[in-house]
Amino acid sequence: FFRAIRTHLEEFDALKAAVRKLIPMGPAFLYGNSMGGMTAYHLLTREDFTAAVITNSTPFTRKWADYVEGEFLEGLCMKGVLDDASFPTRTPLYAMGGDADPVVPQKDVREALEPEDQYLNFPDLAHYVTAVMMNQTVDFFDKHLKGGCHE
Repeated sequence: FFRAIRTHLEEFDALKAAVRKLIPMGPAFLYGNSMGGMTAYHLLTREDFTAAVITNSTPFTRKWADYVEGEFLEGLCMKGVLDDASFPTRTPLYAMGGDADPVVPQKDVREALEPEDQYLNFPDLAHYVTAVMMNQTVDFFDKHLKGGCHE
């Protein structure tokens, strides 16, 4: 699990360079779900995006250090992955999740968000992505593609 997150972060720069060759200018949107959402939260600390939506995920913060150790933990710290700093507000962020999620405590998600970030809670939803979430994602990205303000 944690090695996959580290690999995602290491591969991002190469992916970004390849995409920019195809699309040199224009909006860049970020979406992440579950473990991909953890990666997306971290990418928000080092990259500018037009807007970001994260579902069923919480930031990768120092409290996760209890689950990793040794050289791997040291590597994550050196890469700045274990960082309790707040997330930048330059990227409009919309987080969604459900209180019935046994994997991601929504309290952790709400605590990580800035006041200007948007959050939508689904009281009975477990660790799933729904059609409503996808519609909300498309609407949020569309709003920011058309130059809408971060609410």
